[in-house]
Amino acid sequence: MEVEATGIRVVGAHVFVEGPSIRGAVTNQDGYFSLVINSEQVTLAISHVSYAPRRIGLKVTRDTTLLVKVLPATVNLGSIEVQGAPIAEESARISTHRIPVALSEVLPALAGEVDIQKTLQLMPGVQGGAEGLAGLYVRGGRPDQNLILLDGMPLYNPSHGFGFFSVFHPAVVKDVEFIKGGFPARYGGRLSSVVNVSMREGSTQSFRGQGTIGLLASNLVLEGPLVKDRASITFAARRTYLDVLIWPFQSPESRFGFRFYDISAKAQMRVSKKDNVSLTLHGGQDKLFSKYDNAHGDPRYTDEGRIDFGWANRMGALRWGHILNTRIYLTATAGVVQYERESAFAREMSSLEAGGIQSDGLRRTSNQDYLGRLEVDYVVGSLLSMRLGLEGIQHKFNPSRAASAYMRTDSLEAAQTIERDDTITADTYAAYLESSWSMRSGISLDIGLRASAYQSGTLSYRDLAPRLSVSVPVAQDMAANASWARTNQFVHQLLSTAAAFPTELWIPSLEDVHSQQGHQMAVGLVRRMFGHRYTVSIEAFDKRMRGLIAYRENEEYATPPIDWPSVVTTGRGRAWGTEFLLRKEAGATKGWFAYTYSRATRWFSDIGGGEPFPDEYDRRHDVTLVFTHEFNPRVHLAATWVLGSGYPATLPIGEYAAPTLFDTRRESTKVLVEYGSFNGARLPPTHRLDVNMRLHKQLKRSKRTWAFGVYNAYNRRNPSYVFPKMDDGERPVRIVRIS
Repeated sequence: MEVEATGIRVVGAHVFVEGPSIRGAVTNQDGYFSLVINSEQVTLAISHVSYAPRRIGLKVTRDTTLLVKVLPATVNLGSIEVQGAPIAEESARISTHRIPVALSEVLPALAGEVDIQKTLQLMPGVQGGAEGLAGLYVRGGRPDQNLILLDGMPLYNPSHGFGFFSVFHPAVVKDVEFIKGGFPARYGGRLSSVVNVSMREGSTQSFRGQGTIGLLASNLVLEGPLVKDRASITFAARRTYLDVLIWPFQSPESRFGFRFYDISAKAQMRVSKKDNVSLTLHGGQDKLFSKYDNAHGDPRYTDEGRIDFGWANRMGALRWGHILNTRIYLTATAGVVQYERESAFAREMSSLEAGGIQSDGLRRTSNQDYLGRLEVDYVVGSLLSMRLGLEGIQHKFNPSRAASAYMRTDSLEAAQTIERDDTITADTYAAYLESSWSMRSGISLDIGLRASAYQSGTLSYRDLAPRLSVSVPVAQDMAANASWARTNQFVHQLLSTAAAFPTELWIPSLEDVHSQQGHQMAVGLVRRMFGHRYTVSIEAFDKRMRGLIAYRENEEYATPPIDWPSVVTTGRGRAWGTEFLLRKEAGATKGWFAYTYSRATRWFSDIGGGEPFPDEYDRRHDVTLVFTHEFNPRVHLAATWVLGSGYPATLPIGEYAAPTLFDTRRESTKVLVEYGSFNGARLPPTHRLDVNMRLHKQLKRSKRTWAFGVYNAYNRRNPSYVFPKMDDGERPVRIVRIS
């Protein structure tokens, strides 16, 4: 299946045979699907959130290869009735959302930077963490428990600007699948969610380009055929220019800047009617830097230096798809992922009397994965399909690479150098089996099993993770769904917020840091109404987790310590709640209303006295309202409003004076702060309105779009960070809120 004007393959389209029994398939990443049909005369119905629905009449007398072409969906469908898949077929996968990329492009965005991850934050059961960030806290989980995939390759830090923007460029994204529960067996290694992003291959028909100039960044997208109708390429590049804009306005004695860039490219070729090959490349870097000169022009001495902080993502994936026969499709993937975070400083001081000193230091953490995967999709019959897969990943973690040097420039003494470089290698293997069974009664049943193995030196873990998802039609447009999944995670993230910006450290499972395990159950009800223009759903979930890690209480660090195993503790957690979603999916006006009630708790023996406490991002009530309206093809308005109860916090409840024991010269006291229970206080509720308007104009050979947006339209001061502060001689202690 492909888009008619560009030849781009369509992922995630539902194809089913109309009739009393439900027989259907979903297109894979290469747009391929297979159906076993028992009747000569059938009607195929095709449904996808980003493309116009289509019905095709067929007369089938033998094995047939069919090329289906679809058109992008228009926003205003007027009075046309939306024809979709049967409710049991399209909703069998509970806790799953397919996000139209075009929707992310019209919703309000911070500084005009369109962000797919912030669109995911608007779904029920998902929070963004601190105000304005693009993090994903799904059903009581943390960001490191999300499996973020780009063309099948996992990314460790999919964000720019300390979490304010994601690395995914919407102009080159083809499909986004978001799974919060009921995970298929093909996905493993994380506890909370799956975000599966597929990149566009590029048009095989004509060359196209797109450029955007924003307040913070500009980007360029180019695509076109390498060989018409057979091979194509897509290229996208983005860079901020905040550093360039602010540099001339700063003092030469003290300057700072920040920038990020990313580059994405994908090339694909249809080698034959049965073979398709693609290559995906992605790279990006963030860098914060400052320069200072404390001499202030005094020629008698020198004191200057530089501080750099940054992180980078790199990914490459080679994929081959092969049609073995009409029922079997083979996919092989090989790739490499690299993530590194680095901080460095250099300082030089000298004076006429004391001579000179040079010092510099480097701290780097990195991890690199080499991945191989083989999958076989097998359509057994008209009601049963299976998927088998093998996966292997070699991890290389370097959590403690550090080097520092100190030297006196006025002597012949050699530099004093301290270095440390610890590399940990670990291997993860998995075999999985999935079966999807559509019964003639309309019941859909998905059963899966994932067997995993982890090896690092003499340490090894084994795990069996069964998965189950069922959908039962209770009426023509209503289905009841349920799922249960066991998950495990062999890699961990230590996150510290003691610095001005969060810093993280990725570590593997070790003797004292075991793997994480999770169990999640969910039940739900979904109904489509008013000619399938509206969909309403309600889900309840319960998730149990163990093997969670965190710094011990009072062990926060601005940067992860080199001896990190000695300062961490392990514990368990639980999250449960109810999610409600009402969605309008057709017409000039679209949008949704979402409400989530949830609770998330943690237990750590070395935190909070071993008593259970609310998780840092435990939010009881979360409300989201999304609205889009197309006045005409040239004017598009969108708005989002979010409301959430306050996050937990550990705040002071009093203070007292204590004697200074070792000051024998005079009597003195020191004011000490008494804190309440761990995460026992609540911050104020947060709410925010964002508005965006887009004006389109069709030119002779191109299309121009102006986007005007207002972030936090009524200037609500929502707290991003709250912490106690007491200056010297100042009483009482005061609470500082950063909004």
